[in-house]
Amino acid sequence: MRVDSTARADFDSFWASAARKVHGHPLKAKFTELVDEPFDTVRIFDVVVPGLDGTGVKAWFVCPAYASETNKVPCAVVYHGGGGRRGKDLFWASSGMAMLMMDFRMQGGETGSSTAFEQSCGTHFIGYNLMKRKEDYYLYHVWTDALLVLRAAFEHPFVDASKVVVWGQSQGGGTALMAAALEPRVARCFACVPSYCWWERRIATKTASAARLADYLEEHPSDVAAVMDKLSYFDGMNFAARIKCPVRGYVCGKDTAVPADCVFATFNHISAPKDLRELPFGQHKCYDFMYREWIKDLQREWHFGKTRRHGK
Repeated sequence: MRVDSTARADFDSFWASAARKVHGHPLKAKFTELVDEPFDTVRIFDVVVPGLDGTGVKAWFVCPAYASETNKVPCAVVYHGGGGRRGKDLFWASSGMAMLMMDFRMQGGETGSSTAFEQSCGTHFIGYNLMKRKEDYYLYHVWTDALLVLRAAFEHPFVDASKVVVWGQSQGGGTALMAAALEPRVARCFACVPSYCWWERRIATKTASAARLADYLEEHPSDVAAVMDKLSYFDGMNFAARIKCPVRGYVCGKDTAVPADCVFATFNHISAPKDLRELPFGQHKCYDFMYREWIKDLQREWHFGKTRRHGK
């Protein structure tokens, strides 16, 4: 299915301006090691990264115990699904990679917001400040948070900056597509059942968070044009053509939250090397066998973890 991009004429200039703000922002990321954790093979750090508005964005950094300035490791910057929170997923470090996972502000974690949000299009966060300027919209704040956390990974002394990947599912998958499009140093993008793609279709089918916007627009039809215009700047489909690194993902035939046609429409705009797996009976969930396969492929390609220990 080939769906026309909805990107406006100033899409690239708008996001180029946002990227400049991210790269010019005083990062001052704070990494505090948890010394009382009962693990010998991994190290865990509590992380705070200041957002553009000064919000302290919380994250976890987990790395193999042997990672150091002289023994750098690959890193996966992981974006969680909607309503979730940062996690200490130890399997990343067990595989030989570092992991940096942030909270999305005002969701299920510990990150609040220095910016006040108006519930202008319903009570769900997806509508916060949607009727204000693009720079005020909720997703602008969390996506610039995501880019700042990604920058913190590139600048961490234990991380091999040539081997940083972005990884996410659902909300996180859509965020990973955005990050890969705007940060050319990203080596690989893994976007699984990515949300925030082809907003017009999502609203029309009233799936997951898009249903909240559909309910609002049902009662406020005069706002339809303004809402669709604003969301076009936050649509994974419009970022897809701008991605240069290899992209992998999966789409699920029984997914009632992120319709398969929205994912296909997005991946069809990717001209970089891509691999989209279809799980005909899959649902909107994490499938560990897909993650294990992709990590093994990275180990074989980049010679870290198990493959490195075995000398292959």
